[in-house]
Amino acid sequence: MTRERKVLFNSISQSDTINEAKDWSLYTFHEALNPHLTAGAVARYAFPKFGKKVVYLTADYAYGHEMVRGFQRAGQAMGMQTLADIRHPLGAADYSAFLPRIQALKPDILVLCNFGRDLVNSAKQATDFGLKQGTKIIAPVLLYTARQAGGADAFDGILGGTSYYWGMEDKIPSAKKFNDAYRKAYAGAVPSDYGALGYAGIRSVLQAVKDADATDSQRVAIALRQLKYDWYKGPQFYRKCDHQSVQSVIIVESKSKGMKDKNDVFNVLAIEPADEKNLRSCVEMGHKVS
Repeated sequence: MTRERKVLFNSISQSDTINEAKDWSLYTFHEALNPHLTAGAVARYAFPKFGKKVVYLTADYAYGHEMVRGFQRAGQAMGMQTLADIRHPLGAADYSAFLPRIQALKPDILVLCNFGRDLVNSAKQATDFGLKQGTKIIAPVLLYTARQAGGADAFDGILGGTSYYWGMEDKIPSAKKFNDAYRKAYAGAVPSDYGALGYAGIRSVLQAVKDADATDSQRVAIALRQLKYDWYKGPQFYRKCDHQSVQSVIIVESKSKGMKDKNDVFNVLAIEPADEKNLRSCVEMGHKVS
């Protein structure tokens, strides 16, 4: 639609396909992380630490499928063994049919490749079933809002990736600046990961409008694809071939003890810096590279 209508679109969705040549146009930008980058970062951190045998519990739609692909590609060089990719319907409320099978497989790692309410429900039920005994549970995307909804006990010890966590402000100056402005505007509250993404997506477009001194989509798009910025999490830029924002991935682990306040839900374990090498190549995505 952006190609047909020549209207600028800066997406904050987790999607591998949005930047592929078949759907892409000059007007298509992707501010968010994508599954290949997110899953890859979590895999590079977690797989060497917790064992070789992996089970995936996967929401049966594009998000889940793309996340599994990202983990498996990153895991190839580490000799990871996929014991099973168990798929569940989007919006499943009951995971009891899957949990005994997972337990019987005795994986070192269980990857919850689902999102939102699916992640909350599966994390709660896996915890109640006792899967954390002998198995490390990880998720490609571990959101602040999901952790708040699911609670400390259900998510305790679960590790994952995120685009942003307010607690990184002691490591990243722009995060501290962003958090302070947010606290001032919203009675001391802290920004969520997707709140920060929305801010960055809009601010990038506004900066491009200023840089182009124009509002027509073509001129703004040309300015946007040249942007180098640090709005809230460290340096970012849009890759020329596909307009994917090259950025850091934050690896976090949920905690249930030692929390300073209700917002102190994660430990920041690592920050994988922005690096184009962590993305699929432009050629693989169908783009012609001169």
